[in-house]
Amino acid sequence: MEKVNISIPQDWSEISVGRFMEFELLEKGELSNLDLMVQIVSIFCDKDSSEIEKLSIQQLGDVITDLEWVTAKPLKNFYQSWEYDGIKYGFIPNLSSIKVGEWIDLEQYMKAPVQNLHKLLSILYRPITKIDKGVNNYQIEDYDSNTSKERANLFYNHMPIDLGYGVALFFLSFVEELLVNIRVSSMKEMKETIMEMTMKD
Repeated sequence: MEKVNISIPQDWSEISVGRFMEFELLEKGELSNLDLMVQIVSIFCDKDSSEIEKLSIQQLGDVITDLEWVTAKPLKNFYQSWEYDGIKYGFIPNLSSIKVGEWIDLEQYMKAPVQNLHKLLSILYRPITKIDKGVNNYQIEDYDSNTSKERANLFYNHMPIDLGYGVALFFLSFVEELLVNIRVSSMKEMKETIMEMTMKD
């Protein structure tokens, strides 16, 4: 039997945003159990499925056992910054100051957050350009959709999902709260308008 060398990751810190996305987007209900196991090992061990198919059933089962930790989601930790290849990326310091251009793209990507996770993260995390005194007191690069696309590819391949997952959930939670506040504010304004109209009659 041909030997297949497989390196098995031990936790989510070893899994990139891109591999996590591949796993989440698997048509799990459309695959047989065996096909699903092959795809899971292929994704998490970063091997072509043709290589995984060279394993014996016993070997495949052993690898799946070692990958049992993937049944639990990554932790929801929030990281203010991340460094890769000498560049430090910082989360948007003040979400309430998001510019219109950033928001338009974020809103578009949020329609399919799993498929666009790396793109969302590329807007939320940008190179830190200046660090001021104080904790998490820094400035980031202005938003540019072209450099954001390059950054999205970098994050897809290299950002650990245990960093990206918590940040994405944090941001989506912020958006949900923001939308609730907007609805409440709009309702209040509508009530005030109705009251004013009623008082005029």
